[in-house]
Amino acid sequence: MGLVLETDLGPLPYTLENKERRAYLKQLNDAGLELPIGEFLVTEHSRFRHRVKRTLEAPITGSVIVTAVVQLLLTARPYHELAKTG
Repeated sequence: MGLVLETDLGPLPYTLENKERRAYLKQLNDAGLELPIGEFLVTEHSRFRHRVKRTLEAPITGSVIVTAVVQLLLTARPYHELAKTG
């Protein structure tokens, strides 16, 4: 069984609003970029999202789920901070 976490990091800014942040987010969204923390994507409504999948070890317990979520969040946090501040 797997766990999928998706995080909305806000709207993709227009170039005039924040050129540097838009360029950084577009870079993270590059399909050729291999990151150890899942994938970044832009929705049809120009929302910037992060998605990560993790296979859970059996037996699946509350502790296993909480541990996986915390590990994923700690690993992705630097990317989230950069994506929000650009």
